[in-house]
Amino acid sequence: MLRPYVEFLRSIPTAPDRVHREGQCPFCGGLPWISARRDGSLMEGARRMLGCALCGGEWSFGRILCPVCLEGDPAKLPSFRNETHANARVEACETCKRYVKSIDLSEDALPIPEVDDLVSLSMDLWAVEQGFTRIEPGLAGL
Repeated sequence: MLRPYVEFLRSIPTAPDRVHREGQCPFCGGLPWISARRDGSLMEGARRMLGCALCGGEWSFGRILCPVCLEGDPAKLPSFRNETHANARVEACETCKRYVKSIDLSEDALPIPEVDDLVSLSMDLWAVEQGFTRIEPGLAGL
């Protein structure tokens, strides 16, 4: 309900006077509901972008870093794939037991993260069965 209002506020060029916490939206402070991998340079690989659950904003975020607890040890940051949904994966954190679904937008000609999130709902169910909780629910409430 608030999203159109927050999207309008985000479009105003003046950022609010607030402290930005890593892993949260730099404009509204919301948590990410999705992670997207976009084409980057050949040297850097795909860039990781987080999408805000509240205002829909996107911001760049470290590829090997938990958005919740900022864990940076690759051994504690497993990612899980399913061949049925080749462009989606679960990026989990063993430290805080949270996860975000990641959509690879570099391979899809017409990427729509909301649709990819719904189509890969079985991955959310699997993550919950493994004891992980999504950082922010997707459109299906998981």
